[in-house]
Amino acid sequence: MSESTKELRELNTAVAEKVLHLAACDSWRSINFGRGGGAAMINENCEHNGQCFPAKTGPAHYSESIEAAMQVVEKMRGCGIWTQIQTFTHTTQVRVEMGVPSSECQEWGATMEEAICKCALKAVTKFELLVDKAAALAALEQKS
Repeated sequence: MSESTKELRELNTAVAEKVLHLAACDSWRSINFGRGGGAAMINENCEHNGQCFPAKTGPAHYSESIEAAMQVVEKMRGCGIWTQIQTFTHTTQVRVEMGVPSSECQEWGATMEEAICKCALKAVTKFELLVDKAAALAALEQKS
């Protein structure tokens, strides 16, 4: 595994665990749907109620897929944190800002997806109480 691939996998895992509150789980197994169906992963007998990812293969590629990165943005918005994505003509880097009315943080990345992930991790640390409060409220709503 190349160094950059390893770094992206570590970034994806950190986002899954710290931002999306997903746990690495060993209950996932590979299945094959046969002709034309292809392979897939399923999770059976898991204690995480679907709030997990396969420990062996890792979480979604949040830092490489815009669809997955937007799940991160939506999670942050659900916690009351806004997101602004900026591109510039003088650089190939992308800047992402996240914040609440009284404070913000920013991060740069080679791609929009990478910048979103880096900024979300920084925002979770900076606005820790806000994210934890939202997770607690979500857990209470699930029990209701």
